[in-house]
Amino acid sequence: MTETSKYYITETAGEWVAGKRSPGFRKPVELTEAQARTPLLNGEISKEKPVAKTTTKPTK
Repeated sequence: MTETSKYYITETAGEWVAGKRSPGFRKPVELTEAQARTPLLNGEISKEKPVAKTTTKPTK
């Protein structure tokens, strides 16, 4: 059996990641190395839990 690893969904991911329905931003998904290759290169998943981008207004 092929070994899987935990990856986290990033903000750039769509509804589907590596042929699986995305569980949502910052949620984990178990993928094999082969399944994760393209989504990693596209920035759709990350090995580290991503932090939310903050949109702050610049101070005057």
